[in-house]
Amino acid sequence: MNRNLIFRVLFVFLSVSIVSVLSSCEGTSRRFPAGEIVSPFKFSPGQTGVRFINICANTKQLEFVVATQPLVSASYKYAGTVYDVGSGPRTMQIKAVSESAKELLTEFNIKVDPTKIYTVVAYDRLSNFQYTILESVPKVIGSGKSQIRFFHGTKDISGTVDIKIVNDKGTQVIEGVNFGNVTEYWETDAGKNNIIILTSGTNSVILTAVAHLESGKIYSAFLSGINDGPATQKVDLNFLNDSDSRAQVLFNYGPGEAKVRFLHGSLDAPQLDFLVDDVKILTDMPFKLSSALLRVKAGSRNIKIVDAGGVTPIFSNSYNFEIDKSYMVLAINSFVNLGALVFETPIKTPGSDKANLRVVHASSNAPSIYIKLTTSEVRPPNFVTLSFRGLSNYVEYPAGPVDVAIYQAGTTDTLKYGRMFLDGGKNYTAYILGFISGTVSSSITFDLLVDTEPESQTLFSWF
Repeated sequence: MNRNLIFRVLFVFLSVSIVSVLSSCEGTSRRFPAGEIVSPFKFSPGQTGVRFINICANTKQLEFVVATQPLVSASYKYAGTVYDVGSGPRTMQIKAVSESAKELLTEFNIKVDPTKIYTVVAYDRLSNFQYTILESVPKVIGSGKSQIRFFHGTKDISGTVDIKIVNDKGTQVIEGVNFGNVTEYWETDAGKNNIIILTSGTNSVILTAVAHLESGKIYSAFLSGINDGPATQKVDLNFLNDSDSRAQVLFNYGPGEAKVRFLHGSLDAPQLDFLVDDVKILTDMPFKLSSALLRVKAGSRNIKIVDAGGVTPIFSNSYNFEIDKSYMVLAINSFVNLGALVFETPIKTPGSDKANLRVVHASSNAPSIYIKLTTSEVRPPNFVTLSFRGLSNYVEYPAGPVDVAIYQAGTTDTLKYGRMFLDGGKNYTAYILGFISGTVSSSITFDLLVDTEPESQTLFSWF
């Protein structure tokens, strides 16, 4: 065979081989699409698997992705359905969704145990985005009981909080819950449970909720929000019924309430206005006038006192008011040194032939006093010793006359004496008011207020 023929045969063979290879490559490229990868997994709702929750403030929408498949698009305080995502390793993503784009915030892996529920929580705020994974297993609890766990998801209040659960059976305290952490499930009685969130190691109440927990249900409560955001994203305690695997918006219970009464007890002060959290709730209160029992949101409330029609506070301070309790806010001292004395009015129920009485020493320049209270019954007198701002406990007396003698403590000097009459079934507080020296001076007074009557009333005296 001549050399030219051999070269022609080799050329044809190589040309056919090259064409065959190119054709093969073209066919392979069509098996890997250039666009977005479509997940090979098909996930459906289930009783176990993965649930996603968005409590990340300042977010319009978060998209949660499992194995490249978008499962949930969640607005703030939205809890997605529990999805059965099978078992084994799963890659997940969380993306921030805006009108024009999606921003990948994080990517992570979970090795899924098909017997568990994995709650993926996006929390804090978008500028400091955080996420965590909470694990649980489905369970059944007894009738008349509920279980609840708490997740701390906002730094805007405190890095560490304590939690109280209060019901008719008593108080449970969960101490030292750190930001980004979750408690174990706590069992409590179903029904009304007062939940109080406090700054750890203090009595400073951050917020309260009156939670009506259903029998046999399991809950998660998420502390979230920001102080400087819109009203819908303020710090709050948001609840999820873990017993329901369907999609749902987190819900809130109403805050707890306390009852507060206000009393003008400063002899030389003009009429006063009282404000709670900068809201003027009482105006033109004269000396010795008490307000009705007013409902205020429980927790730490700021109290201001201004002269009637004024703007600049003469007095300002914050106090903790506990859920379902009653308090008195008493304006005391002279006008230039105006202050407040705040104390609780506990619930007491005397019999129809009995009355309860306690005494408050609110005369700023009166000495310590010694009070002798004698009834018509054959029983020893009762004695009370108080200094300024002192408050005695309630003492039960028979309904009817009670003789009162007030002495300067440690002496036989009588400051005031007389007889009063107590009605059966009522609670009274006696206020020692007035100045016994100074430019505005008078004899101290022994003025009564009926604590069991919630309506507005003027102090009165029998002598």
